Amino acid sequence: MGRDNFPRSFSVCFQPLKTGEFSCAKILCASEVFPPSFAGLDASASRVPELLNHAGFEVPHRALDHFGLNVTEYSAPAQHVEAETIEPKFFSSGQGGGVEVEGTADAADDRRRGLNEFDRGQSESSPWCRDPFRLAQSPSARPIAYLAVMANDIDIGLFSINTDHLVDGEALATVAVAAEQAGFESLWTAEHVVLPDPQMPPSPLPPNAQLLDPTVALGYVAAVTTEIKLGTGIIILPQRNPLVLAKELASVDVLSGGRTIFGVGVGYLQPEFEAVGVSMEDRGARATEYIEAMRSIWNDDDPSYDGEFVSFSGVKAYPRPIQRPGPPVVMGGHSKPAWRRAVTHCEGWYGFMLNPEATGENLAGLARAGEQYDRPDWMNELEITVTPRMRPGPEMIDAYSELGVDRLVLLAGAQSVDESLAFIEHIHDTLLSQ
Repeated sequence: MGRDNFPRSFSVCFQPLKTGEFSCAKILCASEVFPPSFAGLDASASRVPELLNHAGFEVPHRALDHFGLNVTEYSAPAQHVEAETIEPKFFSSGQGGGVEVEGTADAADDRRRGLNEFDRGQSESSPWCRDPFRLAQSPSARPIAYLAVMANDIDIGLFSINTDHLVDGEALATVAVAAEQAGFESLWTAEHVVLPDPQMPPSPLPPNAQLLDPTVALGYVAAVTTEIKLGTGIIILPQRNPLVLAKELASVDVLSGGRTIFGVGVGYLQPEFEAVGVSMEDRGARATEYIEAMRSIWNDDDPSYDGEFVSFSGVKAYPRPIQRPGPPVVMGGHSKPAWRRAVTHCEGWYGFMLNPEATGENLAGLARAGEQYDRPDWMNELEITVTPRMRPGPEMIDAYSELGVDRLVLLAGAQSVDESLAFIEHIHDTLLSQ
């Protein structure tokens, strides 16, 4: 069913609801392709009755406009149609929102499978449908009921899980489990292998600041959690041996069941580079080679790399990461080279401590880089992660959602386990349970 055949006119009824995965509003619709008796599908009657009556948001009309749909009327709840009479096979996913169709009894199970298949790039038959409202569909699709995802459907992560009071194992486990139970999507580590002594600009931390190694901390967290993603935010890549780091990250990915996110940066503190014996001047080129070399050892039948900064052949390393072609690489940085590296080598980009205005400027820079440099065909569009410089709340969600941010990784500023738990509870109550 092509775009030209997609129904253009609907009589719709909005019924807000909240699922365990995202907030949304059900749109009951009828179109010219169905008789008047097929006024809509009240799927909630048999599927999610306990989720009704959740209000406080608006369905983004651009989620409908993207598909050329014209909402002509807001009506009372439409006539009930038995789910078994409908065979829709629409699935959608994307950054910032989307539209889903459900109907058959097994659609709920099919939906997640379809989303996963789409996100692996197996639904390229509809190239006209791009982020932020991507669509995968089969020729037999029969649209009846739609789920329009909120514009503020942003994942929420927690930053600095490996520092200060969380270097204690019990404390780290307590906070990690609490974040997962509260609905946080991801946990993120910080990194400095060493810190200048005495502290001097631009060093962000005193020399006695406590930071666990990111991969060790995430391996520990993997053992006490089951679903929450585990991100390095970031690892200073040029300071690492790429094959040793590839082994460490593959191990975390295996032990966590494929939950690792590989956030990287190139560093900015000269004393750090001098201490570990790495040139700071070529850190960008070195990082690029390391990413390429790590993907080779993770994926190639006969791994090898011959570059200026890393060279190997005739070796293999197992186990390999569960995620293929490896943990998604997220490039941190607010410069033209960082934007270029994100476009050409990474699945995502990470902006740290940015207000909405600065975020917009960086996204504009990423867009310019996307026009100037080729992006590998196997990569989806960049996933955008930001640690916001803004008080957490609905206004924060709205501001960054409008910019197209996919994930906000919050910095709690807590000084104790109790303060961390209080912050997690506050975010759950104000953002994650609404």
